[in-house]
This record gives sequence, structure tokens and C-alpha cells, in this order.
Amino acid sequence: MRKVKQAHGGTLTLAEKGDVLNPAGPSRKLTSKIIADLKEDGVEVITPNQVSEAISVLLNLTMDDLKKLAEDKDVAVLIRRTARRLAIASDKEWDKVISDNLDRAHGKPAQAVDVTSKGQSINPLSELSLERQAEILRLMRNADT
Repeated sequence: MRKVKQAHGGTLTLAEKGDVLNPAGPSRKLTSKIIADLKEDGVEVITPNQVSEAISVLLNLTMDDLKKLAEDKDVAVLIRRTARRLAIASDKEWDKVISDNLDRAHGKPAQAVDVTSKGQSINPLSELSLERQAEILRLMRNADT
């Protein structure tokens, strides 16, 4: 650090390359302290199952009920924001909004990938001679032991 005199009589401290500006670092307990305080005040941790259930229930409400929840300041953020997104979705967006929320609530369906070539299984060794294939298999077996 170096001090630079100013025209008004004061000094300005400038950092130089390599200087540590905050030797104590950021407060590491800030997040855990906030979480502890919130839990002490009765705020619960929301589980993935609760998120799923909340979204599923919201998808079963009428538009009027969604709009009421979206405007209610006493409702949890998850409920309020999701209700708002569902309530303001246009007809064009509606399918995507429902799909996105169902994916969040229940997970995307598993997608299988077929790794074949013209109906034939792909064998990376098939282009090699039988002697070379046998050698590779022997090396692989030795590597496992």
C-alpha cells in the first residue's frame, strides 16, 4: 500500500499489485448465521417433495385462484412466483410453462439413446484383425487383475 497526498491536505491509500485488501476475508458465518436465525424463527427447509407437491397443486387451480396467490404478499416465494408465472402465461407460452413446471415437479422422463448403425450394433474392434482383437482383449483382462 502506498499513501498519496491530496490537494486538500488528506491522503489516499492506494493498493499495489499483490496487496491483500481484506486480510480477514469475507465473513464465512454470514450464510450459516442467517439460516440458523431463520430456522430459529420457525422457517422450515423446503424439500424436493414439497416443491413437487406445490407445483402439482398450483397446476390444478383456477386462473382466479392463481392470480390471488400471485398477489398475496404473505405467501411463500415459491408459491407466489410459480402462481404468477402460471397466471401471466399467454396461450402461446402455456404449453411450455406447464411442461417446465411438470419437469420441475416430477423430473423429465428418461430418454433412451439407441447406439446402432443401420440396425447393427457398433463394435469398435470389428475393423481390427482377429489377432489384434485377441491381443487387446488379453491386455484388458490383465489390466483388470
